[in-house]
Amino acid sequence: MFNIGAGLGCMADALQMVAGIPFYLGTPFFAFLIIGLLFWTSYRTIARVFKGMTLALFAYVIAAFLARPNWLQVMRATLIPHVEWTRSYVSVLVGILLRLA
Repeated sequence: MFNIGAGLGCMADALQMVAGIPFYLGTPFFAFLIIGLLFWTSYRTIARVFKGMTLALFAYVIAAFLARPNWLQVMRATLIPHVEWTRSYVSVLVGILLRLA
């Protein structure tokens, strides 16, 4: 159930970033959209659509190579955490932790 809620929240966040529609309107919109699709189409059709949409996730991998980062720095930053005890860093950290809760 948490996974479903997180998925709906992510879709609503993306809609808010792209279209400016508030989060609290996007979440029920996507919930009712998916429920409607489950009633009026087959699961197989929905699964095919979502499989096709996941191809867009490969854009992240392509963008990583097109950005030409310093891979040594990327690996170092991935494996060794960096913590700053500044007000802005702690505020973002608390926001992330509250969002996960």
